[in-house]
Amino acid sequence: YNSLDKLMKEENNFDYRRCHSQVAQQTLKTNDKSWKSFFALHKLKKSGKYTRPISIPGYQRGKMYSVVSLQKDSYKIISRGEKKDRKKFLRISLSKSIQEKYEEKFLYVKLSSYLLKRITKLKYVEIVPKQNGLFFNIHFIFKDEDVLEQVPEASEKDLRVLAIDIGINNLLAMIDTVTGKSVLVSGKKIKSINRHYNKMTSKAKS
Repeated sequence: YNSLDKLMKEENNFDYRRCHSQVAQQTLKTNDKSWKSFFALHKLKKSGKYTRPISIPGYQRGKMYSVVSLQKDSYKIISRGEKKDRKKFLRISLSKSIQEKYEEKFLYVKLSSYLLKRITKLKYVEIVPKQNGLFFNIHFIFKDEDVLEQVPEASEKDLRVLAIDIGINNLLAMIDTVTGKSVLVSGKKIKSINRHYNKMTSKAKS
Protein backbone atom coordinates (compact mmCIF):
# COMPACT_ATOMS: atom_id res chain seq x y z
CA TYR A 1 0.00 0.00 0.00
CA ASN A 2 2.67 2.55 1.02
CA SER A 3 4.72 2.04 -2.16
CA LEU A 4 1.61 2.31 -4.37
CA ASP A 5 0.42 5.44 -2.58
CA LYS A 6 3.85 7.02 -3.04
CA LEU A 7 3.96 6.03 -6.73
CA MET A 8 0.50 7.51 -7.42
CA LYS A 9 1.47 10.80 -5.82
CA GLU A 10 4.87 11.01 -7.51
CA GLU A 11 3.34 10.38 -10.93
CA ASN A 12 0.51 12.80 -10.11
CA ASN A 13 -2.01 10.18 -11.25
CA PHE A 14 -5.09 12.01 -12.56
CA ASP A 15 -7.75 9.60 -11.23
CA TYR A 16 -6.01 9.26 -7.86
CA ARG A 17 -5.89 13.04 -7.43
CA ARG A 18 -9.54 13.44 -8.44
CA CYS A 19 -10.76 11.13 -5.67
CA HIS A 20 -11.17 12.26 -2.10
CA SER A 21 -7.79 11.49 -0.49
CA GLN A 22 -9.22 9.15 2.17
CA VAL A 23 -11.29 7.25 -0.42
CA ALA A 24 -8.32 6.92 -2.79
CA GLN A 25 -6.09 5.59 0.00
CA GLN A 26 -8.79 3.16 1.17
CA THR A 27 -9.13 1.86 -2.41
CA LEU A 28 -5.40 1.07 -2.46
CA LYS A 29 -5.66 -0.64 0.93
CA THR A 30 -8.54 -2.79 -0.35
CA ASN A 31 -6.48 -3.71 -3.42
CA ASP A 32 -3.48 -4.52 -1.19
CA LYS A 33 -5.66 -6.72 1.02
CA SER A 34 -7.06 -8.60 -2.00
CA TRP A 35 -3.59 -9.43 -3.34
CA LYS A 36 -2.30 -10.52 0.07
CA SER A 37 -5.32 -12.81 0.39
CA PHE A 38 -4.64 -14.29 -3.06
CA PHE A 39 -0.98 -15.03 -2.31
CA ALA A 40 -1.87 -16.54 1.07
CA LEU A 41 -4.42 -18.87 -0.58
CA HIS A 42 -1.97 -19.69 -3.39
CA LYS A 43 0.60 -20.74 -0.81
CA LEU A 44 -1.93 -22.97 0.96
CA LYS A 45 -3.09 -24.49 -2.33
CA LYS A 46 0.50 -25.23 -3.35
CA SER A 47 1.09 -27.08 -0.07
CA GLY A 48 -2.13 -29.06 -0.52
CA LYS A 49 -3.90 -27.47 2.45
CA TYR A 50 -6.48 -25.68 0.26
CA THR A 51 -8.36 -27.42 -2.55
CA ARG A 52 -10.92 -24.89 -3.75
CA PRO A 53 -10.20 -22.90 -6.97
CA ILE A 54 -8.60 -19.46 -6.61
CA SER A 55 -8.16 -16.57 -9.03
CA ILE A 56 -6.11 -13.39 -9.04
CA PRO A 57 -7.89 -10.08 -8.29
CA GLY A 58 -9.20 -8.68 -11.57
CA TYR A 59 -10.36 -5.40 -13.04
CA GLN A 60 -13.99 -4.39 -13.09
CA ARG A 61 -15.51 -4.49 -16.54
CA GLY A 62 -17.44 -1.60 -18.06
CA LYS A 63 -19.04 1.09 -15.93
CA MET A 64 -19.25 -0.87 -12.71
CA TYR A 65 -19.37 0.72 -9.28
CA SER A 66 -17.11 -0.12 -6.36
CA VAL A 67 -17.67 -0.06 -2.62
CA VAL A 68 -16.45 3.25 -1.17
CA SER A 69 -15.03 3.21 2.37
CA LEU A 70 -15.09 6.53 4.21
CA GLN A 71 -12.80 7.13 7.18
CA LYS A 72 -13.49 9.75 9.86
CA ASP A 73 -11.79 12.54 7.90
CA SER A 74 -14.34 12.05 5.09
CA TYR A 75 -17.50 12.69 7.10
CA LYS A 76 -18.84 14.81 9.93
CA ILE A 77 -21.91 14.77 12.20
CA ILE A 78 -23.88 18.02 11.86
CA SER A 79 -27.31 19.48 12.70
CA ARG A 80 -29.71 20.75 10.02
CA GLY A 81 -33.18 22.25 9.91
CA GLU A 82 -35.17 24.80 11.90
CA LYS A 83 -34.35 25.37 15.56
CA LYS A 84 -37.55 23.64 16.71
CA ASP A 85 -36.98 20.60 14.52
CA ARG A 86 -33.24 20.17 14.03
CA LYS A 87 -32.04 16.73 12.95
CA LYS A 88 -28.63 15.09 13.01
CA PHE A 89 -27.04 14.20 9.69
CA LEU A 90 -23.93 12.47 8.48
CA ARG A 91 -22.24 14.92 6.09
CA ILE A 92 -20.05 13.13 3.54
CA SER A 93 -17.45 15.06 1.56
CA LEU A 94 -17.67 14.43 -2.19
CA SER A 95 -14.79 14.18 -4.65
CA LYS A 96 -13.88 17.07 -6.95
CA SER A 97 -15.30 15.30 -10.02
CA ILE A 98 -18.67 14.74 -8.29
CA GLN A 99 -18.71 18.34 -7.04
CA GLU A 100 -18.15 19.63 -10.57
CA LYS A 101 -20.75 17.33 -12.11
CA TYR A 102 -23.58 17.88 -9.61
CA GLU A 103 -22.53 21.23 -8.10
CA GLU A 104 -22.78 19.77 -4.60
CA LYS A 105 -19.95 19.63 -2.06
CA PHE A 106 -21.58 17.22 0.40
CA LEU A 107 -23.98 14.30 0.66
CA TYR A 108 -26.28 14.35 3.71
CA VAL A 109 -27.59 11.19 5.38
CA LYS A 110 -30.16 11.49 8.17
CA LEU A 111 -29.14 9.57 11.32
CA SER A 112 -31.58 7.53 13.37
CA SER A 113 -31.74 7.76 17.16
CA TYR A 114 -30.20 4.27 17.35
CA LEU A 115 -27.11 5.36 15.40
CA LEU A 116 -26.77 8.60 17.33
CA LYS A 117 -26.56 6.75 20.65
CA ARG A 118 -23.63 4.69 19.35
CA ILE A 119 -21.97 7.21 17.04
CA THR A 120 -18.84 7.40 19.21
CA LYS A 121 -18.12 3.74 18.35
CA LEU A 122 -18.43 4.35 14.60
CA LYS A 123 -15.25 3.19 12.88
CA TYR A 124 -15.99 3.95 9.24
CA VAL A 125 -18.80 4.17 6.69
CA GLU A 126 -19.24 2.17 3.49
CA ILE A 127 -21.32 3.17 0.46
CA VAL A 128 -22.29 -0.06 -1.30
CA PRO A 129 -23.70 0.09 -4.87
CA LYS A 130 -26.65 -2.16 -5.75
CA GLN A 131 -27.99 -3.11 -9.18
CA ASN A 132 -24.95 -1.47 -10.81
CA GLY A 133 -25.58 1.93 -9.25
CA LEU A 134 -29.40 1.94 -9.47
CA PHE A 135 -29.40 2.55 -5.72
CA PHE A 136 -26.89 2.49 -2.86
CA ASN A 137 -26.80 1.07 0.67
CA ILE A 138 -24.89 2.81 3.44
CA HIS A 139 -23.18 0.53 5.99
CA PHE A 140 -22.11 1.84 9.39
CA ILE A 141 -19.14 -0.15 10.72
CA PHE A 142 -18.65 -0.05 14.49
CA LYS A 143 -15.57 -0.77 16.60
CA ASP A 144 -16.92 -3.73 18.53
CA GLU A 145 -19.40 -6.51 17.96
CA ASP A 146 -21.40 -5.68 21.10
CA VAL A 147 -23.09 -2.85 19.24
CA LEU A 148 -24.58 -5.24 16.69
CA GLU A 149 -26.09 -7.42 19.40
CA GLN A 150 -28.04 -4.43 20.70
CA VAL A 151 -29.92 -3.79 17.45
CA PRO A 152 -33.66 -3.73 18.30
CA GLU A 153 -36.05 -6.01 16.45
CA ALA A 154 -37.70 -4.32 13.49
CA SER A 155 -41.39 -3.51 13.83
CA GLU A 156 -43.97 -4.54 11.25
CA LYS A 157 -43.92 -0.96 9.96
CA ASP A 158 -40.15 -1.13 9.42
CA LEU A 159 -40.43 -4.46 7.61
CA ARG A 160 -43.09 -3.21 5.18
CA VAL A 161 -41.35 -2.54 1.88
CA LEU A 162 -42.58 -1.82 -1.62
CA ALA A 163 -40.23 -3.80 -3.84
CA ILE A 164 -39.94 -2.31 -7.35
CA ASP A 165 -38.38 -4.03 -10.37
CA ILE A 166 -37.84 -1.85 -13.45
CA GLY A 167 -38.04 -3.53 -16.84
CA ILE A 168 -38.98 -2.94 -20.49
CA ASN A 169 -42.09 -4.93 -21.43
CA ASN A 170 -43.22 -4.52 -17.83
CA LEU A 171 -42.08 -1.00 -16.96
CA LEU A 172 -42.65 -1.60 -13.24
CA ALA A 173 -43.32 -4.75 -11.25
CA MET A 174 -44.21 -3.89 -7.64
CA ILE A 175 -45.08 -5.99 -4.61
CA ASP A 176 -45.97 -5.13 -1.01
CA THR A 177 -43.87 -7.38 1.25
CA VAL A 178 -46.56 -7.45 3.97
CA THR A 179 -49.85 -7.90 2.06
CA GLY A 180 -48.32 -9.67 -0.93
CA LYS A 181 -50.33 -7.45 -3.26
CA SER A 182 -48.60 -6.92 -6.59
CA VAL A 183 -48.96 -4.37 -9.41
CA LEU A 184 -47.66 -4.52 -12.99
CA VAL A 185 -47.24 -1.40 -15.12
CA SER A 186 -46.96 -2.21 -18.81
CA GLY A 187 -44.12 -0.64 -20.75
CA LYS A 188 -45.41 -1.60 -24.22
CA LYS A 189 -47.14 1.75 -24.78
CA ILE A 190 -43.93 3.64 -23.99
CA LYS A 191 -41.97 1.29 -26.28
CA SER A 192 -44.44 2.02 -29.08
CA ILE A 193 -44.10 5.79 -28.55
CA ASN A 194 -40.32 5.47 -28.48
CA ARG A 195 -40.28 3.47 -31.73
CA HIS A 196 -42.49 6.07 -33.41
CA TYR A 197 -40.25 8.89 -32.15
CA ASN A 198 -37.12 7.14 -33.45
CA LYS A 199 -38.80 6.56 -36.80
CA MET A 200 -39.81 10.23 -37.13
CA THR A 201 -36.35 11.39 -36.01
CA SER A 202 -34.64 9.10 -38.53
CA LYS A 203 -36.93 10.37 -41.31
CA ALA A 204 -36.22 14.00 -40.42
CA LYS A 205 -32.45 13.42 -40.46
CA SER A 206 -32.46 11.63 -43.86
